[in-house]
Amino acid sequence: GLFSTVDATGSGHHAAYFRPLARLTYLLDYRAFGLAPSGWHVVSVGVHAAVVVALYALLRSLFGSSALALCAAGLMAVHPVNAESVDFVSARSTMLATLFVLLSLLAHHVGSVTGSRWARSFAPALFLAGLLSKETAVVLIALLPIHDLPDLATLRATARRRARELVPFLLALAAYVALRTNALSTPLTSTHGGPGLAARVTQNVWIVARYVGLALFPAGLSAYHVIPQDWPSQWGRLLAAWVAIAVAVVLLLRLRSRPIRFGLGWFAINLLPVSGLVAIPSAAMAERYLYLPAIGIWIVAGALAARAWASMRLRQALAAGGVVVLVVLAGTTVRRNGVWRDAVTFYAEMARASPDAVLPHYSLGLALWERGDVAGARDAWLRAAAINPGYFEVSTQLGTVFVSLQDLVSAERWFRRAVELNPTSAVALFNLGVLAERQG
Repeated sequence: GLFSTVDATGSGHHAAYFRPLARLTYLLDYRAFGLAPSGWHVVSVGVHAAVVVALYALLRSLFGSSALALCAAGLMAVHPVNAESVDFVSARSTMLATLFVLLSLLAHHVGSVTGSRWARSFAPALFLAGLLSKETAVVLIALLPIHDLPDLATLRATARRRARELVPFLLALAAYVALRTNALSTPLTSTHGGPGLAARVTQNVWIVARYVGLALFPAGLSAYHVIPQDWPSQWGRLLAAWVAIAVAVVLLLRLRSRPIRFGLGWFAINLLPVSGLVAIPSAAMAERYLYLPAIGIWIVAGALAARAWASMRLRQALAAGGVVVLVVLAGTTVRRNGVWRDAVTFYAEMARASPDAVLPHYSLGLALWERGDVAGARDAWLRAAAINPGYFEVSTQLGTVFVSLQDLVSAERWFRRAVELNPTSAVALFNLGVLAERQG
C-alpha cells in the first residue's frame, strides 16, 4: 500500500486556458448535481440543443430558406462527429463558444436588417461571452464582414460601413485580451513542446483531408487520433483526396450560391484556430475541434438539399432519403455515446482505434488498475512498454503491478528501468526505495 502511481499524463502539465464562463457552468453543475455525472451530461446536451436551434435561426434569417436551415441544423444535431464535444464534458467550452458566435451573428444580422440598435448593441456582448467560453470564438471577427455578402463587389462597395460595424466587436476583443492578460500574464496560450510551426502547418495536409473525410463519411471515429509519422509517404492517397476536394470546391463555387460560398468560407475560417498557426497545449487533431468548423459543411449540404428540393418533382423521395441519412447518423451517434460510459470502455476503444499508440494502452491500464483488474492492467502496460520502451511512467506502473503479484524480482527490474529512463522521477525513486526496504 506504500507504493505510489503516477497520473495518466505523467507530466503534471497544466495549460494556460482562460475560459471563465465555461468554468462557471461547471461550478453551477457542481452546486446543482454534485459529482453525479448525469446532471452534467444533461446540461451539455441542453447546450448542444441550443446550438442547433441557434444555427437554424441564423440560417433561416440569413438565407430565408427553411429547407436549408432545417437540413443544416439536423446534421448538426445528430452527426456522430459531434459526439465527443457533447459527451466529453470538458469540451463544453467548444459548444458554448459556438453558441455565442451563432447568437452574435444572428443579433448583428437582425440589427442590420431591422435597424434595431438593441440587437446590434447586444451582438458584441454575445461575442465577448463567446471569447470568455473559449478563445476560438475570435473567428467571428473574420465572419462578420462576409456573413451576408452576395459577391466580392458588394464587399468593396460596403467596406467602410462594415469596418465601422466591426468597431464594437474589436472593443469587446480588446476587453477580453486585457482580462486574459491580467489572469495569465500573457495574451497568448502556452506552448506544449510539440513540433515547430512548419511541421504543425504542413501536417494539415493530412489532418484537413481527414477532417473532411470524417464529416462526409464518419467511419473510424475515435477520441484519440494519431497523425502517422510517415504521413508524407502517403502522397498518393493524399493527392487523390486533395484533388477530389479541389474539384468539389470548384464545382460548388460555379453554382454561384451565396449559402455555399458562405459555408465554404465558414469551414476555412474556423479551421484556422486549430491549424497549428498558434501552438495549443492539446492534441494536434481531435473531433471536438471540428464542432465549429463543420457547420460550414452542414451549410453547404443544406444549400444543395434546398436547391434539389426546389428543382425536383419527387420531393417525397428526397425527404425520405434525408430522413434515412439522419436516422443512420443518429444511430451511429447513439453507439458513439456508449464509448463514454466508463473509463475502461473509453480507453479500450481508443486502444482499438490506435493499436500502435502508447497513451491509449497506458491509460487503459490505469482504468483497469482502478477497477481492480490487476492482470488486465499488467497486460495493457506490457503492451504500452512494447510500443515505447522509453515511456518511463509505464515502467513505474509495471513495477507496482508486479509488487501486487508478489513478483518482487520483476518489480525491481521495472522500477530500475524507470529510474534509468528518468533519474529525477520522485515516484520511481520512492518506489525503488520502498522495495529495497521491503527486501531488507
